[in-house]
Amino acid sequence: MFEGVDFELRAVSELRKQGGTSISKHYILTPDSFKICLMRSRRNPNQTVDPTIYGLYFILLEKAQTDVLAVLDLVSQLRNVPQRVFVFLVLGLSYCIAEKLKSFNTLNPITPS
Repeated sequence: MFEGVDFELRAVSELRKQGGTSISKHYILTPDSFKICLMRSRRNPNQTVDPTIYGLYFILLEKAQTDVLAVLDLVSQLRNVPQRVFVFLVLGLSYCIAEKLKSFNTLNPITPS
């Protein structure tokens, strides 16, 4: 996990019972990182494959599904739009999805264990 991408680190000052203050670190996970941590937390003794690979794949699949549903919603709203405009919009959305998948793969490379 990388700071600034997967979590934020905050220094929080807290009051002590004896008097004075102490500074503690608070880690705040992003929603995707939290899901991956939950998926990694359960591991069976006979499990041969690291669950990290499946966690990253699940997050990628979830993002792609969200984008596909957005495209289908847009298609249903654009039934009366001329074909040239429609093709342009679909190509633009496809490019956005491809860029999102490319950035996800560079931040979270999936490598077999």
